[in-house]
Formats: sequence, structure tokens, C-alpha cells
Amino acid sequence: MPTGTIGHAMRPAAAPPRALAGASRLRLAAGLVAFVSLLVLNRPYRGIVQDAEIYVGQALAAADPQGLGRDILFADDDQFRFSLWPAFARILVGALGPDVAAASLAVGGLALWAVACILLAGRLLPRPFLVPGLVAAATLPPLYGGFSIFRYAEAIATPRAPAEALVLAGLACLLAGRRLPSVGLLLAAMAIHPIMALPGLAAAVLVAAGSVRRGLLLAGAAGL
Repeated sequence: MPTGTIGHAMRPAAAPPRALAGASRLRLAAGLVAFVSLLVLNRPYRGIVQDAEIYVGQALAAADPQGLGRDILFADDDQFRFSLWPAFARILVGALGPDVAAASLAVGGLALWAVACILLAGRLLPRPFLVPGLVAAATLPPLYGGFSIFRYAEAIATPRAPAEALVLAGLACLLAGRRLPSVGLLLAAMAIHPIMALPGLAAAVLVAAGSVRRGLLLAGAAGL
């Protein structure tokens, strides 16, 4: 047998493309499971605590205007008028009770955040860095704000995590060239928590202006 033939026979056969693609999908799925698991482990649900007490309390106060609704915390607090979240929370609390409603809002908000984070990371990161980037998002210290009292992707019944999720999804749509869904998602975020949505809206304007209206944006910024 010729030498070239022997060498060719001894080389291991290359894996078929379909097998390689299957292995790649399996690794990605395992990485996504790891991301979700780490996110949940680092953000356990702790019940109706911190600002969740205010939002759930407001829902209970709305159902009892002559009792709890007369408390000064809820009677004269105008911040709830700038968000659709209190109305949604009130319906859920009335249907499920405060404990189940609060848990549902917290878990649902965190689930939305996880999905939106995956969508945005898929647009921002090259495929080899997707899972490491997601793991970093799940494990890095989430604290921010004065005295570090706030957390991103927090597992409590407030509108912050859902608003973050809508902003992340909106930015992902914008980067994918889907401007109409992006605008809808960002407006939805504004509707439930305007303060949380504003930085994302500013980022979206910068991204959009970078391709079509950079000069206009710079002129507007100079005017401000």
C-alpha cells in the first residue's frame, strides 16, 4: 500500500458538520441553563420586602380606600400616577392575594429580565463570548445607587425589573434593525417605570443617531 494511502487511513475522520452543529447547540443550551441557574441562586425571592411593601401596600390600599387607603403613605403619594404598574398590581393582588401576587410579579419580572438579557447579549457579543458574558451578568455584584440599596434584576414585586427587561429587549430589537418593536418596548418600559426607562431610551437614541442622525443629535445636545 502506498505511504500516502496509509497516512490518509490513519488520520481520524473529521466530524460531520451536522454533529458539530449539534454539539455547539448542546453547549449553548448548557450555558443558558447555567446562566438562569446562577441568576436565580444569586437573587432568591425574599417575600414582600423593601419597595415591594410599598407597591403591594398601595394595591391593598386601593382596595380599602376608607381604611388602609387613608394612610398618609398612600393617600398623598402622587408617584403612582405616573405608572401603569399600580393598576396591574392591584388587579393581581385582588385576584391572587398579596403573597401569591407578589411572588408572581417577582418571578415573572426576573424571567422577563433573563430572556431580554439573552436577546441583547446575542446582539452585542460574539458567539464564543455569549455564555461568559451572561454568566458575568448573573454573578457580578448587582448593587447600585446611594447606599447600594438598589439591584438590577431584583427578585421583588416592583416594576424595576420588568422595566429593565423591556429596555433590554427594546435595545436588542433596535440592534437587529427592528425599529418599530423597539419603540413599542421602550414606550412600554416608560409606561411602567419612567425613571428606569429613561437611560435605555437615551441609549436607543444614541444608537439610532449613530447611523442616521448623528449630526442632529450633536446639535441638540449642544443646544441643551
